[in-house]
Amino acid sequence: MAYGCSVQPPSDDVPPHGPSGHRIPVVEGANAVQLDIADEVDDDPVEPPPPTASILDLHSDGSIFGEMSADAAEATNGDGRTQRRTRNRNAVITAVLELMRAGEMEPTVAEIAEHAGVSHRSVFRYFHDFSDLVRAAIDREVRDALPLAVIADVGEGPLEKRVDAFVDSRLKIYASTYQVGRVARLRSAAIPEIDDGLRAISKLMRLQLRNQFDPELSTLDPDEAEFIVDAIMVLVSFESYDVELRIFEHDDEHIRLVWRAALLGLLRR
Repeated sequence: MAYGCSVQPPSDDVPPHGPSGHRIPVVEGANAVQLDIADEVDDDPVEPPPPTASILDLHSDGSIFGEMSADAAEATNGDGRTQRRTRNRNAVITAVLELMRAGEMEPTVAEIAEHAGVSHRSVFRYFHDFSDLVRAAIDREVRDALPLAVIADVGEGPLEKRVDAFVDSRLKIYASTYQVGRVARLRSAAIPEIDDGLRAISKLMRLQLRNQFDPELSTLDPDEAEFIVDAIMVLVSFESYDVELRIFEHDDEHIRLVWRAALLGLLRR
């Protein structure tokens, strides 16, 4: 699926290929997310994306946070003999996500098995270890939520309208993934694939930010523009949302007003 319009070229520090060597365009336009990847790779050469398309490192199985284990890949092949395994694997991932959304930052294997309706032993029939399971759950949550980040008519209209659309988009995706997002950041120090995935998503969101406010940023000295982009990235980060919501106990409407005022102040310099 693809959304959006024109986009600036990706920065040089974004590698053009994922670990499997596949180049997967995910920004086809200012904020598009394209995550539909063929299950099989044809022998025919793949046309490279246009030079203005950015990329998000995806693995050969289409995951953001690292490739699934061999057992998991076998369980998703679609063979009739493995359909029950596939259903059980999906049930385990769903159970993990539901427990995380309920506030369980570190659900136990026993809790997961009971919630999924499978045996304790079968939980690891589909995953290499507990980190592999957590990574698969976070991957699904993020992929399902990415369309919420889409902004219509990126970079068009008056500044106030673009600020409102940008803030609303960030609030939607953070609210949707809040509990799982906290787990992802907690686990990222111990699971490199999660850390790498979060970095890639941050680069994608930075590209969207630059395009949304290009009318203002393009009038500034490049160093000053980068300063403003850095400030906005910190201001509307997940960590900022977490502090406002959990520590300051503000609701989304209050956060929206704070972010809106701060962005207008930065961009009207």
